[in-house]
Amino acid sequence: MCRNPNAIKRAVAAAALRFTQDFSGIGDDIADELGASDGEPLLNRYAKAQLMDASVQDIDFEPMNHRCMATVRWKAPLFLEDALREFSKGLKSAATNESSATAQNGPAATRAPAAAAVQAEPCAKFQKKLEASIEHENHSGEQFDECLRRTDGDKNICHRYQLKAEKGAAQRQRASDNLKKCQGTF
Repeated sequence: MCRNPNAIKRAVAAAALRFTQDFSGIGDDIADELGASDGEPLLNRYAKAQLMDASVQDIDFEPMNHRCMATVRWKAPLFLEDALREFSKGLKSAATNESSATAQNGPAATRAPAAAAVQAEPCAKFQKKLEASIEHENHSGEQFDECLRRTDGDKNICHRYQLKAEKGAAQRQRASDNLKKCQGTF
């Protein structure tokens, strides 16, 4: 009998990856609401949490080939955005509780300058996100250009890199718009 927990973990990881790829647009929307740069880690973590609680449908065991595989079936909730918001709120509150416990143990002198810096520059967070998105866009563009160079300009082979470059440009535009809204120049 196959009692290998790695078989279930492999099945969960594969299903979570597929879920992340299929619903990346919703993940990006939720990440924007939370102030994160990318929604894929949130989607992946959500799917893994849900799949680990799902029942295992089938275990395939072939002792002669040293193969143990599990099949996990799970259907995404009908109101996925609401479920992701609830999940992300839980993650955020857990992280906040963890960081507040750490901050309470630290000296008060280190907390005061940080609070003053936040009040001094209210749009700094948006500026950092814009800088990160520009860096991400440049990296994605370089990958796409390198793929085109290696494949003699074949865009069919480099389609994945082209999508990443387009996604990077869209993220940069969103970050730029958010910074302009913060500064009141939009």
